[in-house]
Amino acid sequence: MTRQAVRRLSDRAVPFGWGLAAILPLVGLTSLLLRSHLDPNFTNPRLHFVLFMIVGGLASMLAYAAGNAADRRGTLGCCCCRSRSWRPACSCCCMR
Repeated sequence: MTRQAVRRLSDRAVPFGWGLAAILPLVGLTSLLLRSHLDPNFTNPRLHFVLFMIVGGLASMLAYAAGNAADRRGTLGCCCCRSRSWRPACSCCCMR
């Protein structure tokens, strides 16, 4: 994709994202207010398992994509030495 194509796509995606972010709390409020009408009264362990597996898989894919994006930008790891230590802070300036 060219820069102009990416820019046009971004110009269309940003307002859509803000609109979606504005509407989602209203959807949540509506679902809370209509809880008694929307609440299905059934228990199905298999459906519960499948839904939680799907949500967990989507969360894992999102975390993986965010990690890759941070790695490409070079923002993964320590603020100064970029070490990928498992500790909360590396042994350089973060420990001071």
